[in-house]
Amino acid sequence: MTYLHFADPGQPALTRKDLPFCRGVEAIPKPAAYGALKMARGIVGRSPLPVLNYTSDEMSRAVGRLTAGAANFDLVHLDSIHMIRYAGSSARVVYDWHNIESEALRRYSATVASRPRRWYAISSFACRIRRASANTRHRARSSR
Repeated sequence: MTYLHFADPGQPALTRKDLPFCRGVEAIPKPAAYGALKMARGIVGRSPLPVLNYTSDEMSRAVGRLTAGAANFDLVHLDSIHMIRYAGSSARVVYDWHNIESEALRRYSATVASRPRRWYAISSFACRIRRASANTRHRARSSR
């Protein structure tokens, strides 16, 4: 198993000492989140902000490098919808959406006091995350 992950700024990256059952452990710096450009793209673009917040050229290169010889991997595991951008591997992909992000955002929109945040949660986040999940399910079914 090779474990590729985002490392939080200021936190020590995981190593093989932390994960001795892994053949390799590689940390990629977590990209900055909620910048003005990302937020604007989250409003007018096709991708939801949570996905944009985890979009990194460095992670894309690392995934590409590791999966270039996909025969070395039985599968690729994506732990949340935030990682959907990295699903382009030719290896089998397992999606683990352990949080229903669109539902969490719908609930948030029902309780947040700020009207702009409520609108954004309803119109941008929840709808786009639900659409991204549906597109992923469709791709998974069609690749069987």
